[in-house]
Amino acid sequence: MAAKRFYEISKNSRTDRPGDTECPRGNKNGSGDAMKGSEIEKEVCESAERLGFMSIKFKDLSRAGGPDRLFISPMGNIMFVEFKGAREPVSARQQDYITDLSENHCIDARVVRDVKSGIELISQMAKQDALIGWV
Repeated sequence: MAAKRFYEISKNSRTDRPGDTECPRGNKNGSGDAMKGSEIEKEVCESAERLGFMSIKFKDLSRAGGPDRLFISPMGNIMFVEFKGAREPVSARQQDYITDLSENHCIDARVVRDVKSGIELISQMAKQDALIGWV
């Protein structure tokens, strides 16, 4: 059996470089506490919709552990995202689901732990669409 892996994006990932899109609040909510996955999800979805993406709340009724959202770019590229706060664990079922999508079905599936990295992922998808000339 092949080693299982999944892709987790956080503020310490390689997509977090100087000059990347900044969230005005960083990764803190109004009270200064670390953001919950649902708060990160809301801000990333708002950013994605401004760029013309569809953002669909995803719920797999036949299998536990599905990601939170399906993003569809204006050109039709897709990405599944599981949003987690800095202190929220990714369950084994979620890891398995994301690994299955990524490795067995060649579908981009990620775990996002902060707003900045989530917005950067969406921005990268928009840039890919623009390179092909559809946006």
